[in-house]
Amino acid sequence: MYAELQSEGYDIHLWDENIGRENVTFAEQAGAGIVFSDITLAESGTVTLFNDRYNGRSISLLPETFIAIVPKSTLVPRMTQASQLIHEEEKKGNAVSSCVSFVTGPSNSADIEMNLIVGVHGPVKATYILVDDL
Repeated sequence: MYAELQSEGYDIHLWDENIGRENVTFAEQAGAGIVFSDITLAESGTVTLFNDRYNGRSISLLPETFIAIVPKSTLVPRMTQASQLIHEEEKKGNAVSSCVSFVTGPSNSADIEMNLIVGVHGPVKATYILVDDL
């Protein structure tokens, strides 16, 4: 699939923990960053991402557009259930990433003179794609 997209002229980059900062440089210039949600909060549409050396947080933060693939199996009602899942994994001895990001739509701020600006601290656009994963 990636080869097909590249043949159509798309510049594709898969996160590679072996090249370190080069991943961030690519994310800074990317038009879109695509991630798979680890846990998804149905109440708010929040995507939870366990960021580590294999999938850095710059994928969801630096490109102009953020695209989240949401497997239905990751859906939980709200933050309480997401926290429970994370706690249960830790109790089982399964290490959860030390960097857990909760992403709810494009960033926005009205800090300066109460003017709302979208994309101040992250992407301007966000798209969520719900998929069957059974």
